[in-house]
Amino acid sequence: MKKHSFCLQCTILYILLMFLYNGMAFGSENVKRKLEWKTDFEIETYLASMPNDLEPSLPAPALYPEPEYTWGFSNTIFWNRDSIENAVTALDMHLLFYEVQATFDNIILWAFPKASVDSATFTNPPDGLPEGISIDYRLRYYAEDSAHNYSMSYWSEPESSIQDASPPNLWHINVLHLQETEGLNWAIGPTVHVDVIASDYSFGKVMQVVIHEKSESCDDIIYYPILPPTDSINQAIPYTMCSPQREVAELSVWVLDVAGQPSEAKSISLFWWPYEGEENKMVCFPNPFNPQEGEITIIKVDDPGINRVRIFDPFGNLVKLLVKKASSDIFFEWDGRNERGDIVASGGYLCVVEGNMQLYCKIAVIK
Repeated sequence: MKKHSFCLQCTILYILLMFLYNGMAFGSENVKRKLEWKTDFEIETYLASMPNDLEPSLPAPALYPEPEYTWGFSNTIFWNRDSIENAVTALDMHLLFYEVQATFDNIILWAFPKASVDSATFTNPPDGLPEGISIDYRLRYYAEDSAHNYSMSYWSEPESSIQDASPPNLWHINVLHLQETEGLNWAIGPTVHVDVIASDYSFGKVMQVVIHEKSESCDDIIYYPILPPTDSINQAIPYTMCSPQREVAELSVWVLDVAGQPSEAKSISLFWWPYEGEENKMVCFPNPFNPQEGEITIIKVDDPGINRVRIFDPFGNLVKLLVKKASSDIFFEWDGRNERGDIVASGGYLCVVEGNMQLYCKIAVIK
């Protein structure tokens, strides 16, 4: 078919073509069709010049694969422009433009991108693409030969994706077997287990747990995959801390869904003690500490049989008798107060195991 001469009736013919396209294409009268964005004037000219009965004859293009879920209310589809242009050139033809479609829930969005582009973004304003349902995308192209005969390709195989604009929920995190005191948390050994409870909506899935450790000497992020992705998780994630022993670190935890959306993060601060036998028999930490700011010092004694320690001031006066909370513990806690409940003066103090003056540690109090 020869290309028609452009005339003043071009726009009228284009409108008629769109009317026919909207009213007749793809069968059902219940299907709603909507032009996704304004068509370029040059492409309008080509469309108005093309015969209404143009049949596909060129090889079908291919869209790049779509993820199962796409983040947000819009989606950009991609194709290999170079391969399409090479295929058209090999047929001694010239690529004119593309046609793209998004189909969902008896609605067809379509548009005509220029030949110079390799992607198209569907938004379906004002509310965007719908969540939770599969949306099918497809592509075809138009070309002409040296005699100005028009040709159209077959449609590509459809690519599908589900829009997910709702981020997952992180409901709870906890470090298992964590020793807890007011203002300080600690674990025995560098490897801890972070208990995570999270979920996503019915059309989404949790894909990864993310742990971010930050301290004076460490800033590290670890991604733990959830295989297969699932709508909810309740599991303990093993994590080995990169911060050195007795250095307080903050663990921030969040989850990602399959669309790549993050949940809100939850955090916990802690430090770790070495296992028994890996350091001195008795250690006090933090040291120094400020009881006026609510700090406490933790006294670690690597002997579960020791149940009591005593705090002495620089003059040898007994300040406080500390008793373990549980017989199996190897920790004592001192809040910087004497037996009357008063905060002690700034200075150096001595913590001594009851009945063994050779087992002690020095503690500095600052205010």
